[in-house]
Amino acid sequence: MKTGMSILLVFILNLASAQTAVETIIKTQAMQMGQALAKGDSKTFGRYLPKEMLKDPKDGQQILKLIDSGFNMFKAFGGEVKKITYGHPVAIVKNGKKWQSGLLQTTTIVSPFADAELESVLLAQSEDGGKNWTFIDLMFRNIGEIKDRMPVQLPKLALPKAAPPKITMKETRQ
Repeated sequence: MKTGMSILLVFILNLASAQTAVETIIKTQAMQMGQALAKGDSKTFGRYLPKEMLKDPKDGQQILKLIDSGFNMFKAFGGEVKKITYGHPVAIVKNGKKWQSGLLQTTTIVSPFADAELESVLLAQSEDGGKNWTFIDLMFRNIGEIKDRMPVQLPKLALPKAAPPKITMKETRQ
């Protein structure tokens, strides 16, 4: 009986270790994507977009333009992206070769007028057994021409909820 329990314990620990390793890959690749985004490196950023989003090469460019326009708006008023951080990936759901998870992305933006902390949910997807991951911010599912190309979320995937934006106004003197 003790041998059976030992084997079961080792099996469970191996599963947990494998899950943790994949979660580390997800978070590492999300951070690489975020660095590319913050630098405006569209070539690297594009590698992290799901293939569903890139059926037409203009789609990736359109997504980058939407993101860039938001960042550029803040830059025009003296703002900058201070940092982008990522939460812990949720449990991975598998359907054949398609694996999905999700994680929170927090973007901190500072400006002379206000500081903002924006949280969003990223859908993470792998089609090669968890080695390479793509990411898409789920806020894009509300944008007309893009929402039709969004990856389909697996039914059992329990995504985290994003907090409302935190905006701290700064006192300005005239």
